[in-house]
Amino acid sequence: MKTVPNITPCELELLAILWQIGAPACRSEILERAESVSWKPNSFYILIGSLLEKGFVCAAGFARSGKVYGRLYAPTLTLEEYYCNLFSTIGVPDLASLSRQMQERGLLANLPEKRGAAE
Repeated sequence: MKTVPNITPCELELLAILWQIGAPACRSEILERAESVSWKPNSFYILIGSLLEKGFVCAAGFARSGKVYGRLYAPTLTLEEYYCNLFSTIGVPDLASLSRQMQERGLLANLPEKRGAAE
């Protein structure tokens, strides 16, 4: 299992877009899906470069975009693999253990109780 290096919120957002697309994508496709952010081209390349360096993304070939060719990027981990690795690095082997640890630490006590469908 791969170790999970630190990842910034912006990097995670870009990675989430790639997971959502589900196939290798070029910069323009990724930016079209990034409705909640307005990355400038340089910001995009800094983020993608960091994800490449950390091993979360790989270059997956080239595709024609208009009159030019653009590099395709693909995630190296699925969303599930990312969270499993993240949990295992903090000592949580599975979701049952996570739930149990949260209950032991009182982290679930402040959650609202489940309400019925009629309310």
